[in-house]
Amino acid sequence: MATIDKSFEAALVRAADKELAYLEQFSHPLLPFQRVRREGYKYQEQPPSDHIENLDRYLLIASSLIPRNPALGCFSIRHPNLQPSNIIVLRLPDSNLHLVGLFDWQHTTILPPFLLASIPKCLQNYDDPVSQAMTWPSLLENLDNLGETEQSCKKELYYHCLIHYHYVKNMEECNMLHYAALMDPMGMLHCRLFCHTSDPWEGETLVLKVVLIEATEHWETLMGGGTLCPVVFDAKDVHKTIELDEVQRGVDKSLEGCWNMISFGPEGWVPTEQYKEAMACSEQLKEDTLAEARSDEEWAEIVVH
Repeated sequence: MATIDKSFEAALVRAADKELAYLEQFSHPLLPFQRVRREGYKYQEQPPSDHIENLDRYLLIASSLIPRNPALGCFSIRHPNLQPSNIIVLRLPDSNLHLVGLFDWQHTTILPPFLLASIPKCLQNYDDPVSQAMTWPSLLENLDNLGETEQSCKKELYYHCLIHYHYVKNMEECNMLHYAALMDPMGMLHCRLFCHTSDPWEGETLVLKVVLIEATEHWETLMGGGTLCPVVFDAKDVHKTIELDEVQRGVDKSLEGCWNMISFGPEGWVPTEQYKEAMACSEQLKEDTLAEARSDEEWAEIVVH
């Protein structure tokens, strides 16, 4: 019977080891799966060797990512996709809502809290500095002086900040272990490194490389000082990588805007009654994109990809 390695380091490296083993035996150059991101690579297939190199870099620092707080290392199980549609509640005669079940557990993993801790996607607001600083959010005093559209945007931002804030504060009261992992200054960096080395390669290594660069830049904070980082990036390479990441972030934001316009859900799902309207809107967006092509060559690339 096989022995299971339950160490913290094993949790950090096994997924990357698996991905490396697969890439070294079966991989071949690929175009990025996300078609809108291909332009950033001049529509060229990307070699798996770049991703293999970044996985090797991660393995050099993985053992250093174990948190100093031993309580964050006990293995736990956590629901991977906590959102309203996966929560079953029942209204009992006392008129209160009672939690009776959770479903959609198929992607559950058992990991230490420092790799599991996060705010559910439907509640998190990490991109906003107010939420990052965990300060009490407030509405603008001159909100009534703004136009209707701007008022709506400010209220929505306030709503997202408020939910993010209350989730974290409630964790402080109800789940101190999860709260400690959430408030670890390098906690999100740990999780991002782990997630991006665990994900199957889809023709890009940019996101993993950007997080590795962040790790080298925050190495003293990660380690508490006294240890040199075993991973070093060339300054020109860092500059080029950050530039490409900014371009791709803009592309991702544009794609998200298109999806919102069409009302696409996860993986392109739309309600049945909105299908025809969504398809018509999608076709119109394609035509508008082709119309903006600056040359016959660019038009042909857009059509192919």
